[in-house]
Formats: sequence, C-alpha cells, structure tokens
Amino acid sequence: MSAAADRTLVKLCGFTDPDQAAHAAESGADFVGVVLWEGSTRAVRDRGLAAAICAATWESRARPVGVFVDASVDQVLDLASYLDLAAVQLHGGESEDAVQRLSGHGLQVWKALQVAPELRTEDLGNEHRAAGAQALLIDGWHPTLPGGTGVRADWTLAAELAQRGPLVLAGGLSADNIAQAIETVRPWAVDASSSLERAPGDKDPQRVEAFLSAAGAWAREAS
Repeated sequence: MSAAADRTLVKLCGFTDPDQAAHAAESGADFVGVVLWEGSTRAVRDRGLAAAICAATWESRARPVGVFVDASVDQVLDLASYLDLAAVQLHGGESEDAVQRLSGHGLQVWKALQVAPELRTEDLGNEHRAAGAQALLIDGWHPTLPGGTGVRADWTLAAELAQRGPLVLAGGLSADNIAQAIETVRPWAVDASSSLERAPGDKDPQRVEAFLSAAGAWAREAS
C-alpha cells in the first residue's frame, strides 16, 4: 500500500463522464473517483453510467474509487462488485464495524475523517485503521457537507496523521498549491475535484493536465 518512493499518488474525483475519466487516467491519474452519494452535485445515480466510468478508468490503466456517504454495508458491497471498484471511500460517519466488515470482504477502504477543530484527539483515526482501513482521508472541515467543497484541509493535522500511516489529502487542492501541499504533508495520495471543474462533475481537461503536471513536477524536483 505504500507509494512509490519518488512520488505521491493522485486521485481525481467527481467524474460524471466516461471520456473525461479516461482522459484523467491517460494523463497520469492513479485513481479516478465516482461519487455514489445522491446528495452530491456530482452524484452518478445511473448504475450503467457509473459502470461505464469505472470501465473507462480501468481501460486507461487507472483504478476507480467509489465515494459513499453513510451507505449500508450491503449497498457498498453491491456497488463495489457491480462497478469493479478498486477501493471504496467512506465519507460519512461510518463506524469502525462497517470498516471491518467491508475490509473483511477484501475491499480496500479509505475512511474520511470529518473532525471539527475542537474535537481532534491524539488517537484520531486509530480505531478505523485498526478496523482495517487501508488509508485515512483528511478533507476541509465543513459543518454540514461531507466533502467536495474546495475548503482547504488542516495541513498540520494531515502531516501528523501521514506520519502514522497511509493518508489521502483532500480539500482545496489545485495546480497552484499541490506542490506545497505534498512537500508539507507528505501524504500517500492526494485528491482533487472542484478546482478541476467548469461546473460540478464537468472536468476541464486543461485543469486536469495542469494539476497532474504540478504534482509530478514536485516529485521530479524532490528526487
């Protein structure tokens, strides 16, 4: 589960079009995310379309990740199988038991932590890791929305968690700050969505390429 020594892996999320997903993968994304929570402006509600996005991702040699918010274990297992997901990202208040049950079925689980500043603890995320989460994800804090807001995450907190195990850094990442983010946090992977869009779910190819280039440039300079 460790990243290559010379670079952080890149996930681009919120795709609603198979061709745009394929372009992201062909341009160098390691993971392509499809949002399967109906409350999102980037939600893919049609199973056939979601399957086409995931198939295009695999065909272009990247790995599809399904994003869920408080779905039942059975729902996650059903869609993970149907869509041939490489990983499931749990972006709600899912319990350690849910993580354990999903990882017990052989799924790679990324658990997003929704933590208000006043509720942070030294053992943050430890129970989810112990339950089988392969990675934790830190996004920008928002009092009502689970993610995808473009709000910058707490990089200090993220850097502390990255030292304990695989961490995915999300929240407010763009081509302008991704190099600094990677250098500061040293995450296993980074995750971007809203900064790449013309509208929710509609990715701008030039922004996608610029983000991937900026993330790769940091790796080349650091090596």
